[in-house]
Amino acid sequence: MKKFRKRPGINRWFILTGLFLLVNGYGVFRLIDHLEWIGAGVRVTALSHGEGRNLVRSDEIRWEFSGEMAGPDQVDCWMDAGPVRFTPRVAGHFCWEAPDRLVFIPEDPWIPCRSFLATLEEDLTARDGRPLTGRRVFEFTTGPLRLLEVSQVDISPRREASIRFEFNAPVSPDSLTATCALRGPGDETIDWRVEGSGADPVLIVKTGRLPAGWEKIILTVREGLESTAGPLGLEDGLRREVAIEDDLALFSLKPRINAFTGGAIEASFTTLLDLQSTADLLAVEPEVDLTIEESHSYGYRSRYLIRGDFKPGRTYTLTLRKGLRARNGSRLTEDIVRNIYFPDRPPALRFKDRGHYLSAGGNLRIPVTTVNIDRFRVKVERIY
Repeated sequence: MKKFRKRPGINRWFILTGLFLLVNGYGVFRLIDHLEWIGAGVRVTALSHGEGRNLVRSDEIRWEFSGEMAGPDQVDCWMDAGPVRFTPRVAGHFCWEAPDRLVFIPEDPWIPCRSFLATLEEDLTARDGRPLTGRRVFEFTTGPLRLLEVSQVDISPRREASIRFEFNAPVSPDSLTATCALRGPGDETIDWRVEGSGADPVLIVKTGRLPAGWEKIILTVREGLESTAGPLGLEDGLRREVAIEDDLALFSLKPRINAFTGGAIEASFTTLLDLQSTADLLAVEPEVDLTIEESHSYGYRSRYLIRGDFKPGRTYTLTLRKGLRARNGSRLTEDIVRNIYFPDRPPALRFKDRGHYLSAGGNLRIPVTTVNIDRFRVKVERIY
């Protein structure tokens, strides 16, 4: 019987061919995986001020990313410039609060009635090299112009009323004159003018003589009234009824607590007080020594500050006694008693002393007084 010998080369070439296919297949797999990894990129996953939420005062903006963007040496380090460009320009400071979270704090409060574009830099990449993909331009707004309050602040013996308009942003007298109308209770025309010539969030309108018996006037403001601060104007027209009071009446009481000193009660009336008559006609429980003074800000002519050593977190009972007199001769016809709660002190800090210069060889401590603050940021600059 004829025997056949094995040919060892066949198995060897078969194995080599299999290994070659295996290596190439793994390389293709890794290439595809790498391309998918690049295509996925890193994205913005959360934004502090999304749709419908306006920026107010000194709000911070935060971006959260799907991957780590900053290394350990960059976290908690504040920068005057960051990977975001604002249009129009906004001065402020950036910080990586975490490897995947960026925060921006404006240097000054946000300007009302404006929109801003924030654009992330095109070359911004994650720590592992992945590029930033998806949305990189974000729009923020500080909200449109709004009328916050309108009320009578004075009335003369001839029934010429002073009406206070308070907006959330400055408005020019000319703009208000062009868009506002005042009417009587029967749709009668009322002569009026805006006092002053400068733009301000608070404007005072002085009416002509109002007929006896009118207990209210009606004002309308057309939509589109713009602020001098920005183009986002009044979105809807509005109509308000303003009560007209001939006699002295209390309009509102508000607590005001200071960060480091005592507080005050802000009292608004329908006309100016005769301060000489108030000494024995104000009382508060628990008993506190009181003083009363005019609030000297423009537009607050019948608003007063009742000052005392009011404590935060306590409720006080204020009594305005019958007989309290206004400058136009009218008086309170009955006692007014109100309970007022003073909230906690607002967060604040201040240097204990003024005018500190630190010598490199001297005491490097500066005393700082804080109220309701967990942490704060200090910037030190070399003078010489």
